[in-house]
Amino acid sequence: MSTLPRVVEILTKIKNRPAMFLRRPDDITSLDTLLMGFEMGVVAGSGREDMRHARCLFAAMRAHGYTSDPAAGDIYDQIRKRGMSPEMIIQERLMLEIEAWEIYFADEAE
Repeated sequence: MSTLPRVVEILTKIKNRPAMFLRRPDDITSLDTLLMGFEMGVVAGSGREDMRHARCLFAAMRAHGYTSDPAAGDIYDQIRKRGMSPEMIIQERLMLEIEAWEIYFADEAE
């Protein structure tokens, strides 16, 4: 199995059952820690440059009307401004993460 399907599979499991992977299903801090470790593992295992994921995440964010401009706050601040609950924030962030990895590994599909 190539890397992208495996990454998407794992993130989808987290998205579908956040309570199983986080201390609480609304624990944004746990999600951020989990995603940071996950990113480091995937990037280290794929041998690609480490800043590529950040650029892909920013692209996914822009596609959904978010910005990487620090003046707008981090992604969680921007999602909160849309009136989402903590549970919805986690779902939105995981959706962005999945899209970022799809962009990251887009060359595998070609």
